[in-house]
Amino acid sequence: MAPRPPPLPVIASRLPKWVPKTLSLHFETGPEAGNSNHGIYEFVGDDWRFCLNMSGGPAPKEFAPSPLRGIVLETMVRRPAPAPPLANAPVEELQGE
Repeated sequence: MAPRPPPLPVIASRLPKWVPKTLSLHFETGPEAGNSNHGIYEFVGDDWRFCLNMSGGPAPKEFAPSPLRGIVLETMVRRPAPAPPLANAPVEELQGE
């Protein structure tokens, strides 16, 4: 697997008291330098759902994608941490015929 490139420097601001909650991503360097994406987000259990206007326009009013307007909807799901590997643990003999 190829190494991942470093993350782009982004300044994120959010207004968690608004309903729906809003966020803005301001790109400082890279191919998106000077651009901003505005969106809305919510947490549902361990899921983070956000809807962004990728064209630089205002934040969407609802959680609905609109590809023609540059609005994307994403859901990030938190997974449980993997169990640590068993280091130097004895392995029992397998029983069978």
